[in-house]
This record gives sequence, structure tokens and C-alpha cells, in this order.
Amino acid sequence: MIKIKPEHEFIRYLRFERHLQACDQVSNYFNIADVIALDKRKKLVLEFEFKKSSHDLKVKELKKRKYHSISTKWPHKFYFVVPEKLWKKEKRHLKKVNKERGIGTIIYHKLNGKFAFLVVENSKLKNVVFQDYNIVQKNLMVRCTSAYAKLLVDYHNLKG
Repeated sequence: MIKIKPEHEFIRYLRFERHLQACDQVSNYFNIADVIALDKRKKLVLEFEFKKSSHDLKVKELKKRKYHSISTKWPHKFYFVVPEKLWKKEKRHLKKVNKERGIGTIIYHKLNGKFAFLVVENSKLKNVVFQDYNIVQKNLMVRCTSAYAKLLVDYHNLKG
């Protein structure tokens, strides 16, 4: 049995339940986003960073250049996506990050063999320069077509 990663289930959720364009591991503005999504109607860029441990959330994440550069361009909405167990452990930290930086929080847990996702803190970034929707759209399409091409090659290698 193939084990589905929460990131991949989340992309499926964004695409089919939220009707957004989405892809993982998108190279965008000198960073690699775990998941990027685009809302075509509102012309919004949404970025999601998956965190699985307190160390990753509180230490490794904050070492990234985007938190220390005044020239960083931010998505319109930015969320940490964490397992429910980590959220319970780091709730105070996540609320502080939301209040200070406007970074939202989404929690997930397994429900009937699938991941379920819930927004517990909305993203409301303030005093930042936003990413250009058209540039992000091009970056997302490059990544999606690369992933699709790799899937085709892998499929044909398995067949024969």
C-alpha cells in the first residue's frame, strides 16, 4: 500500500474542494515552498509550509532568509500546516506568530484513512510587499509540468 503524504492530500483538497491551482515544491522568489496555491478569481497567492516538529517550526523555519530580509516578497496568505498533536503542543507559539507576523495555522489529522484539514488561525500578513501573481503562476506551471513529465517517464519505465 502506498502511503500518502499530508502535503499531497492537501494539494488534492486545495484543487478539488477549494478549487485552487496548487503544486508542491515550487521554486518561488528564491525559496522552495512546500505548497503554493493560486486563487484565480481573487488573484491571490497562498503559501503553505508543513511543519512536523517543534524544532522545525521554532528553530529551522526562522533561520530562513525570508524572515531576515527587508526585500522579501510575501504571498498574500501564508500558513503553517501542522499535525494536530504539534498544534496542541505549540499553540501559544503559533498564536504569537499569528499576532506578530500574521502567519496563519492549519491543523491536520487522519480521519477514516484520509487527512482532514482545519484553519485555526487565518493569515493576515501586514506591512509586507506581496509577490506578483503572474510570476508565481508561471513558477507554479513550470513545477507542475516538470512533475507531470517525471510521472510520465516513471509510468513508462514501470510498464516496460
